[in-house]
Amino acid sequence: MSEKVDEYLSYVASEYITENKLAIESGLKMEIMENFMSGIKGVFEENYIELPEEKLDLYSEALETLDSKESELNEQFEKNIQLNKRLVELEKDIVLMNVTEGLTDTQVDKIRNLSENVEFDNTDDMTKKITLIKDNYFPSETSVESGILDESALETSVEDSPVVQEENKVQSPRSIMDVYAHALNKPKD
Repeated sequence: MSEKVDEYLSYVASEYITENKLAIESGLKMEIMENFMSGIKGVFEENYIELPEEKLDLYSEALETLDSKESELNEQFEKNIQLNKRLVELEKDIVLMNVTEGLTDTQVDKIRNLSENVEFDNTDDMTKKITLIKDNYFPSETSVESGILDESALETSVEDSPVVQEENKVQSPRSIMDVYAHALNKPKD
């Protein structure tokens, strides 16, 4: 019976050690550090070396200084991040103003809304992206010159079309309903 209790206690102790390994190690380190410090204090006292009382708490002062410096560093990082975001927004606005020059205010607002989610890598890439948006939504007006055909040429071209010729071959239907029925019954190509 005592062997089983011994085995159980060994098992529980090993489980406790594995679960609390970090706490045990830090506790041992603290104990060693306290022994070391008390040993140094004893050596100082034996050799009549005195430390002023205000110098005994250097470690905690160093920790406080470290914490304050870390908080200042974090604040500077936040300011830097905010400034970088603002810089990107301003560069994006400059690119948008350059690309949308000559457009109406509503067109500029439309392009601004469409380009809000465009990722900013650099100004050249952003210029290309916004120009692409502008060209797709507001194509540049090109003047296409179209020659007006005289009326007889227009009539000839319409009369020569295969659809009109086919309609002319079909006998003229009696009513509009006949035209619809005929169109519905035509085979699809």
